[in-house]
Amino acid sequence: MLKLTNHPLVKASNNYTQHNWMIARKKDNLSFADYYHWGNRFYEIRKYELAIENFSQAIKKDSTYTEAHINRANAIS
Repeated sequence: MLKLTNHPLVKASNNYTQHNWMIARKKDNLSFADYYHWGNRFYEIRKYELAIENFSQAIKKDSTYTEAHINRANAIS
């Protein structure tokens, strides 16, 4: 898992950030990078079900990206 401790979205537990994610998700215009990014953010704040869901969506977009499979497995365990 990539650690970005100085990144402003690492602590994405505030309602505004999650609200933005939900709006983008409803529009269904998220790319592989978006799903992978949000999977990492949710993993960091220990929202594992949302992390698994986002990593799964990222894998649907690009199943060749090994790190998405590994990160999803880490969130499951």
